[in-house]
Amino acid sequence: MKSWLFTTLHRMYLQGRRRDTRYPHYELEQAESELPCVSPPQINQLDSVNVIEALACLDEAFQAPVSMFYLEDYPYKEIARILEVPMGTVKSRIARGIAQLHKLLTSPAVTGSGEPKAV
Repeated sequence: MKSWLFTTLHRMYLQGRRRDTRYPHYELEQAESELPCVSPPQINQLDSVNVIEALACLDEAFQAPVSMFYLEDYPYKEIARILEVPMGTVKSRIARGIAQLHKLLTSPAVTGSGEPKAV
């Protein structure tokens, strides 16, 4: 029993050390230079109207899952049932749609009127 306990404790210690090495803890002041810089005009630019317009520019395969999940608060299972696709496909389309939406909203390809250009 004693050897099992020491082995278990040793493995827990090693696991903790690996986690600390992989995910080091930094104070906010230490990592401040690595944080993204968001200017006030960018914040004002990303209002809901621009997001909805950008959502309209997404590929059709991503529009429905993204809007159903984020705008209409449907769970993955319900979206999969409505679209008649597997739940993994729904998760994948949402992730890819959000990546595409992020690219549209952060790229300098926004026209002067605030409407994103089609990609």
